[in-house]
Amino acid sequence: MKKQKRILALVLAVLMLCFTTACGKDNASGTAAPQTSAPTEAAPTDAPTEAPTDAPAEATHPVLDAKWDRYEKFDITPDREYTFVYANWSAANSFSVNVQEGFIAACEYYGVKLVCLDNLVDPIQANANCDTAITMNADFYFQYNQDEEINNAIGQKLYDAGIKGIAIQVPMAAGDYQFPSYCIDNYNTGVQAGEMLADAAIAKWGADETYTVFLMGYPESGAMFQQRAAGARDGVASKLSNVNFFENSTEGDTEVARQRMADFLTAHPDEKILVWTNADHVALGELAAIEAASRQDDVLLVSNALDTSALPALRISDVFVGTIDFNSFNWGWQLVPKAIEWLNSGAECDKELIPSSVSLTKDIIDVYYPAE
Repeated sequence: MKKQKRILALVLAVLMLCFTTACGKDNASGTAAPQTSAPTEAAPTDAPTEAPTDAPAEATHPVLDAKWDRYEKFDITPDREYTFVYANWSAANSFSVNVQEGFIAACEYYGVKLVCLDNLVDPIQANANCDTAITMNADFYFQYNQDEEINNAIGQKLYDAGIKGIAIQVPMAAGDYQFPSYCIDNYNTGVQAGEMLADAAIAKWGADETYTVFLMGYPESGAMFQQRAAGARDGVASKLSNVNFFENSTEGDTEVARQRMADFLTAHPDEKILVWTNADHVALGELAAIEAASRQDDVLLVSNALDTSALPALRISDVFVGTIDFNSFNWGWQLVPKAIEWLNSGAECDKELIPSSVSLTKDIIDVYYPAE
């Protein structure tokens, strides 16, 4: 009996093996039952989930060229997208081109749209530029122009259109309303330049020498240049008593300045000559005339407005004593934040804003303009 039970168990085991093999063959032929899988859970993270906050996002600014690092930045952001218009004096003038470059960089940094227009030293064009700004519904207007009458006509248009603005270099009004202005203290920068010239003469030849002073200004361009020349005269006279003054105009032209300097040197062959001139670009023409006449030993020269193209000459020349640096690249960095704050708060900025000025000589030039 026990033998029969063992045989039966063996038969059942064989039958079960055959059934299992048959099922495996069916699955291999594509009839396998569908597979299911458990849902995949998200991988755990160590970062806590932060609760929402009402704190404003911190302002981000684009990375600009390193040349702008030294200019002061303010903790201010526009409340909305603003459009500023900068109407430049003239793209043909390197000083105002520097000013415009600073405005472009500052507006990029603060996230303001900027439209640059060129007044072309022309009243018709200046008026047309104002009309363009009104048509585009600009939020703010920077007017850089040298004629107060034109400025006032433009100021009236801006005032009537409800556009805020700042006048650069020359005031701008609309009737009794005076726009804020950003104007160089022209007379006192002339005094700075005149004193710098006198100090250089005293250091080289002494205070008791008799000097011929040649004032090479640009009087036909307006009161601001006339004020600088008057300041230069007074600055020299405050330190030197034996002086004879002569005046002429550069007409703002380098070649005119060079030729008139050459003529003056010919007419004054045996004198100690001190030259004050209105700007660096014409100073370079005058310097060329001095060198061509081989008068480096008895002439000294100062300028009343830095042009960065003159920096190489200023570094090496014993004749070119120095210039007045109005820090033209900084004007936009100073004024753009003031315009943003005015628009954000509704509180007008100060009426009188004055750019700083530095008597720039070769001794300190690298402090402000490091050699590349």
